[in-house]
Amino acid sequence: MVAKLLRKVVHDLTLRSRGEESVAHVIAPLHHEMLDGAEEDIEDVREGKPRSKTQWISRSSDGGVATGIWECSAGTFGWYFAVDEIVHVLDGEATVTHDGKKVELKAGSVAYFPIGAQTEWCVPRRLRKLFVHREPAAIVHKFLRGR
Repeated sequence: MVAKLLRKVVHDLTLRSRGEESVAHVIAPLHHEMLDGAEEDIEDVREGKPRSKTQWISRSSDGGVATGIWECSAGTFGWYFAVDEIVHVLDGEATVTHDGKKVELKAGSVAYFPIGAQTEWCVPRRLRKLFVHREPAAIVHKFLRGR
């Protein structure tokens, strides 16, 4: 269902940059549509039975940046960030504990989690977020390979 919606709302805009063509995508917020794909287990569950789904939107050619929509059901779980991540909460809420500090995230909130962050997420009801992943190792590897 989301794939169909994405096909409807994604408009390819041709941009000219230094004589090269690139494609930009305009994506609708997808607040209430169900994500395609199977539910996945969350590994470090501490309370409840949270399950997640991911809808990937884009990935850079060097593999260093990716975007998507992620949602999970209610529960408490630990989460280790293996990449830098910026999140924009689309729906729901969560209390995230990182380095002993609690942060309340709700629809409209934007947060940054650095690579290596060990966090605990307490999600009282379904949470949906847009995310941007940045993987420094992929970017550095591509740069070094090009030299």
